[in-house]
Parts: sequence; structure tokens; C-alpha cells
Amino acid sequence: MSFLHPPACSSHLTLLPRSTTARCMKFFLRSMASEAVTSEATTSWKNKPLTRCVRVKNLPPTFTVTKLLRLKGMSRPIESVYRLPDHNEVEIHYLQPCGATRAVRAASEGNLVIDGQELEVRLCEPQRFPVEIVAGIVLKSASRVLWLRPPEQFKTVMALEEVMKRFGEVEDIWIDESGAKAKVTFSRIGMAMEAWKSLRSDEAWADSNVTFHIEHLQIFPREDNSTTAGQHRTVYLSHLPLDLDPHQLMKSVEDMIVWRHSEPILSFSMCNNTAFFHFKDSVSAQIFYDAYEPLGGIQKGWSHQDGPPAVSQLTAANLGASRQLSMIGLDVTRIDSRRLRWDFSEFGGVVRAHVDKRNCTALITFADILHACKAIDHIHENPSDFSLYKGAKIMFWHRERPKVGQTTRSLFYLRPMRIGGPLPATESEIVEDPIPLAISSSEDRELDELVPST
Repeated sequence: MSFLHPPACSSHLTLLPRSTTARCMKFFLRSMASEAVTSEATTSWKNKPLTRCVRVKNLPPTFTVTKLLRLKGMSRPIESVYRLPDHNEVEIHYLQPCGATRAVRAASEGNLVIDGQELEVRLCEPQRFPVEIVAGIVLKSASRVLWLRPPEQFKTVMALEEVMKRFGEVEDIWIDESGAKAKVTFSRIGMAMEAWKSLRSDEAWADSNVTFHIEHLQIFPREDNSTTAGQHRTVYLSHLPLDLDPHQLMKSVEDMIVWRHSEPILSFSMCNNTAFFHFKDSVSAQIFYDAYEPLGGIQKGWSHQDGPPAVSQLTAANLGASRQLSMIGLDVTRIDSRRLRWDFSEFGGVVRAHVDKRNCTALITFADILHACKAIDHIHENPSDFSLYKGAKIMFWHRERPKVGQTTRSLFYLRPMRIGGPLPATESEIVEDPIPLAISSSEDRELDELVPST
């Protein structure tokens, strides 16, 4: 069934579950709780999403970033490293909050020592994770590290560094004795992505096999297949009305789809009168299966062709990507919902495309979380293809809401991408003065559930 035809109105929608008064009341209360948390966040950064950033202090004069990151407890995947020479300190932005809490824990246990000097590690103010970096990690396995075969004229550290520093700060370079293989570590993933793109399009480096060092397996949480064997992730609904539109179906069941920590549905598909919901994990799938009560001949069940999700899909959800993209600052005199659907359908199945002309915003819902990542990546790499949207900001949209009476802090703090140009410096610079933060016991337990301690 095509996702591109305009929505159809069907009298058969009465067969789908309606929001009851109790469900509407729960939605209203959740919305109020969400607004309360948002209001608190304006007065204290401690109510912002969990931080993935740490400041390392008390470093000896002889330290190197490479030596620091080799210490046990510091090695979780990193987005960027900033040396602050005025203070002889280092700020590290991990990919996930669990990387930051692991580093703080290692320091508190006295495990971080360089040249006999015990290091101090503190959490500092959250910094937003650029959505284009998230997409690069998901689709290209991007990291700060490149492996390559250097051309003959670049088989020395000095020569190779001279080339690489064009793309940004180089943290470390290693070349094996034969000169056949080299490893280049940049201080930020964005710099490595620029180098990867440039070198792969340069004829002088055509035989260099420039690739990223893959860190997917260190991005959590992941279900342990040995303990979840026999548990299902894919729910199907069959005998649906033939004229039912995908968006109408998704709208009718959205209150039964629970956002636990990230996008729960990795992909959604329809074939004839059967819909398949591919969930991120078996818990989210079971919650939906138990909540959905079929009406009027509709049947539900577990798919027999239910393998583990793709690593790239899991990585996307774990880093804060979702199947929905939101845009603000649109030129609505030139863009309507039909044009929006047409432009974004090249990246995959579009379930819904909507332009809010009053607020100059838009929302695009894809069938697969990877389709949303492809849209972000393509626009980042080819901004001229979307010149009509120049100046607008685009990012992943989250439906996450705290439960009533809770102030759960989100795991994600994403930075939107401005189409056709970078964000202003005030929206991208790091904060120079860290604010110490002790890890609460509840947050510590929550993160322990998300990531193994080893």
C-alpha cells in the first residue's frame, strides 16, 4: 500500500479504538506535567535532559588526551573533546549520558590516575547533540577515528598530520611500521566526517579505503538475545478496512504506544489490509499488544518473521532519532503539505506530512526511523537540493512525556540543524564554566538499567 496517496476518510474507522474519557484525561494530565517540567527547566539546568558532558580537572602537565581516554571508565563512545588550556582541563561530550556517569563513577572510586596524580571528573551543563552527527553515526558508522591506507607521500606522521589538520584538530595519528595502514583520531566526530567525505571524493586517495572505526556495539541499551529468545518485537493487525490510511491507523493507536526512553517503533508497514509494527524491544511490543483491543473483526497477533532489529535502527533510537521530523521557521508562502510530502518522499515512505501555516512549522512522519535519518543526512550534505527550505530548522521530534507526579529527565538533548547554513555561535558553543552535579541515586539506578557496568 502506497504511503503517498492523500488521506482517505472511511466510515470503517469506527472499528478502531477511540480515545475514552479516561484516556483523554490521562493525556491532559500528562500534558500538564510536561508543561510543569518545561517551566522548571527554565530556572535550573539540572531539570534539563541528563547530561552527557564531563569536565576533567587536576590533570598533570604531562598528560595527553590519548592517555586520558585509555583509562578504564573513560572509553565510552565520544562525540567531541575540548582542551581548555587556560585551565589545563578537558571537556568531553560522550554520545550518551551513561558514558558521562561512568567516567564520574570511575573518578570517585579513585581509578583515574595519570603519572601518580588522581584526576577529578565532574558532570557539567548538558550540550545539545547535533542531529546531523546522529544521522552520520547511524548511516555511516561515523566516529572520531578514521582508518586508511595512506598514499606514498603521506606515510609519515608529519606528512599525514599536515593533510588531516585541514579538517580540524587532530588528536592522535598512528602509522604501522610498513606504512600500509594508519589511524587518525580527530577531536570531534564532525571533523572526521568532513575528512571522510573529502578524502573519499579525492582521486589521490582513491585507493586509501578511508573508513570509520565502528563503535555501534558500545551504544546502549541493547536487548540480550540470549535472555529474550522467544520474545517478540513485531505486532500485526489484520483484517483492517481496505481504505484505511496509514496515518489514520497510527493516529488511532498512538495512546497505546509508550515512549519509555526513545522512539518505540523502528518501522511501520502496511500490506493490503494488514499492518506491521516493528518495535525497538520486546517490552514496548508487549505493552502495545496488551493495550490494543481489536474491534469489528480486526485481529492482532505476533509476526512469525520476527528477527532482531537492524543495528542501525537500534543505534538511531538509542541516540535520540525518531521516525518524525519537525521543522520551524518555514516560508509557508512557498511550502504546503503536498509539497512537503513530495520533497521528503524520496527518503522513504511518508506516513504523514503536515504544514502549520499559522505557526510556520511542519511535521513529517516516516514509516522507518532510518528514513528520517536519511533526510537529515541528505539535507546536511546537499543543502542546495532544499534551497526552498533555507533558514528553517529541522530536528527529530519526540512524543516523550513524564508520568503524572514524576520529573523524569530526558536522555536526549538534540540541536536542530539550520538548512542552508550553520546555527548562530550562541547556539553551538560549549559553556566554559561547568556546574558540578552529583548523580542522584535514582538516576544512577536508572542508568545502570540502561547500560552494563562492564
